Amino acid sequence: MAAPDSFVCAVRAIVLASVTVVLSLVLHSAAGGHSSSLLAVTLLVVLTAAGAYGLSRAQLTFGRAAMLFGTAQAGFHGFFELTAAPGHELAHAATATVSPAMIAAHALATVLCAAIVAHGDRLVSALWSWLTRLWLFCLVLPAPHSGPAAPDVVYRPLDLRQLTEQVSRATRRGPPLVFA
Repeated sequence: MAAPDSFVCAVRAIVLASVTVVLSLVLHSAAGGHSSSLLAVTLLVVLTAAGAYGLSRAQLTFGRAAMLFGTAQAGFHGFFELTAAPGHELAHAATATVSPAMIAAHALATVLCAAIVAHGDRLVSALWSWLTRLWLFCLVLPAPHSGPAAPDVVYRPLDLRQLTEQVSRATRRGPPLVFA
């Protein structure tokens, strides 16, 4: 497999960082944790993208990705608690929200992010391949065919004189008359 170029690596890093941080924050908040300010979340996305850029060239297995994201989730938890939105005490933030629900939320975020990283390229590649084939099929699909064009038919009014001339010129065909 050829190494991806820097643009592809940058896109991977930004998408990975955005998905990881937003998923972690949503599950962290759902488990009863404090939400962070938009500025703090943006800073975390930028820092995570910078770290993910270096990893974007490598193919990560699910196990390695799970270890990496497990460590990141612990760091994210601390970051979310330290940068809690105004109105929360800093002393309360570090220890009060470590509960079984919080651990389960971060474990779920770890598993989902590891699956995205381990299988994301394959899923995106399969989706892109399917969309490309669908697009090509739509381009090559023939237009509906109605058959050969019918010749132009010109209708003229019935001319009785011409009809009687044709009938009078016609010869009688059939079996000979035996009894006449």
